[in-house]
Amino acid sequence: MGFQLLNYKLLNYQFFEELSIFPAATLRSVILKSVTQGTQNSAPEQRERRLRQIVESLIGAVLCGIAASGMTVVAIGRSWEASVPLIFVAILLGISAIFGARAGILGSILAGAIFAAFLFQPSGSIHVNSDAARTNLAWMLMLGISFSFLFAPSSRLRRR
Repeated sequence: MGFQLLNYKLLNYQFFEELSIFPAATLRSVILKSVTQGTQNSAPEQRERRLRQIVESLIGAVLCGIAASGMTVVAIGRSWEASVPLIFVAILLGISAIFGARAGILGSILAGAIFAAFLFQPSGSIHVNSDAARTNLAWMLMLGISFSFLFAPSSRLRRR
């Protein structure tokens, strides 16, 4: 009840100040209006937005893991298996553009671990014997993480 009364008084006060010809009075009314509107449901909205960002990041990372697993199954034993991480950078770019920087970073790390453990020899270990494969894996991680920051949508565009 007390907050509603305060809000009512502030809104009535702001109405008369918005009619003022002085810029300082108008600025003060805009500040008061933004403060009173920002306190009403900001904590639950922020919590919900934060939870949505975490879920979207995890969905993007899981999609990267699924795509890396699929590419691993297709590329095992082929002559082009060492270049799979470089091809995968395009998928990381798409994931980071859709789901954000966190998803791209987590997806890069997850894909790097999947490729190291299951695509390159020795299988089942993150140690990679081939110099070319190790170099391509390092390039994938570096490009994937940096592209995640560069091509991720801004937070203003992701708000719904």
